[in-house]
Parts: sequence; C-alpha cells; structure tokens
Amino acid sequence: MRSPYLKEYDKPGLETVLRSHLIPTIILEWSRADILPEHALSIFIEERTNLLLEAFRLKLDGIEFNVFDMGNRTDKIYF
Repeated sequence: MRSPYLKEYDKPGLETVLRSHLIPTIILEWSRADILPEHALSIFIEERTNLLLEAFRLKLDGIEFNVFDMGNRTDKIYF
C-alpha cells in the first residue's frame, strides 16, 4: 500500500530539512516514483546509520571510535 504522506510535504526545501535531520533523501526518490524497493526498510536503516556515523566522525574529530557492523540483521526486524 502506498502512502501519500511524504508527497504532502514534498515542497522546495524538504531535501534540506531531511539532510539536516540526517534522514536519507532516497526516500524522496521512492516517494516520487511511487515504488519501494525490496527491503526498503533495511536500505533506509543502512543509509541512516551511515549518515549518523559520518556525523559522529565529524563531531568526534580526533577521537577514535569503532563501529561493529552486525551485517544484514536488519532483515530480521518484525513489526
């Protein structure tokens, strides 16, 4: 089932807002195409994680931290 929710907010400036909240803008592409790829939730989570990690790296400049990737475990999320 497709939701018009994001389309209601798809106006100039939305991409800037999404980026400032570390939300992957790929969701706009999906919304505009009216299609979600297979495993869209996993893709979204992976993209968001990457954005968050990059933000941490920038904020923690000079402080080493390790990331432990749990692989494709997000495919096992059930709601």
